[in-house]
Amino acid sequence: MLFISLDPHAEPLADYLGDFRFYLDFYTNQSPHGLEVRGPQRWRINANWKIGAENFAGDMYHTPHTHTSVVEIGLFREPKAQKRKDGATYWAGKGGGTTYKLPPGTFAERMRYVGYPDEMIARAEQVWTREQQRVVGEDGFMVSAASCFPNLSFVHNWPKVEDGHDVLPFISIRQWQPISHNQTEVCSWFAVDAAAPAEFKQKSYRAYLMCFGSTGMFEQDDVENWVSLTNTAGGTMARRLLLNSRMGLLADDRPVVDPLPAEAFHGPGYAQVGYNEHNQRALLRLWADHLETT
Repeated sequence: MLFISLDPHAEPLADYLGDFRFYLDFYTNQSPHGLEVRGPQRWRINANWKIGAENFAGDMYHTPHTHTSVVEIGLFREPKAQKRKDGATYWAGKGGGTTYKLPPGTFAERMRYVGYPDEMIARAEQVWTREQQRVVGEDGFMVSAASCFPNLSFVHNWPKVEDGHDVLPFISIRQWQPISHNQTEVCSWFAVDAAAPAEFKQKSYRAYLMCFGSTGMFEQDDVENWVSLTNTAGGTMARRLLLNSRMGLLADDRPVVDPLPAEAFHGPGYAQVGYNEHNQRALLRLWADHLETT
């Protein structure tokens, strides 16, 4: 991936990304052979760009309501959309995201559970650090959606692409490009291990198009929410009220659920199980700090 800054005094990229680099590898570094990328698909939505970035960063609680129909038609192995709440959210430096909780098993068994063939698992073991492998193999968390400040997001999921119980994973990278306060251009790429089998690449691309391409089922569900939120936020009553983004906090600002200890989550940063808005607050806090310093 190429990151470009027009600021001659910008800090080094590694310093900017900080601990989020640990999680970035799950999406972009699955093999010594690098990524094969298709796209971008481009489309515009009548919504503010921050809503999509927030959603990918940590919005787990919309899933049981927004995407219930996708689960009910059998697109996923899990029988209930509420399974999402068993996963963890993580925040590390300039980015954070969501995970799913996996059934018991070894690293290889859990990678197979989400659809990776053995040869791709072996390549991941070559490039992922011991700690990265422990997040999956010991802690039992598999990364899903994520956002890197300000407007770069990722998604990793594993739907069924044909009849049967087998699932197949896909990875997508997207950028939220602001057009105005209420319109965003989405640039979405499909990404896959360049050394993956040809059949895997074909089916993974199909899974991406089915879920998060411009006409994907998840994409359509989400955009309906985002457009409605943007319109509602611009209404008379909404402008009189403060947005309450305190899910997961008690009245004295203590978290409802304590962060996962190091022995339960081997990734860096702050990780927490259950529905909360920690990541949304962190992302918007970075945006507010950015506005004050530029």
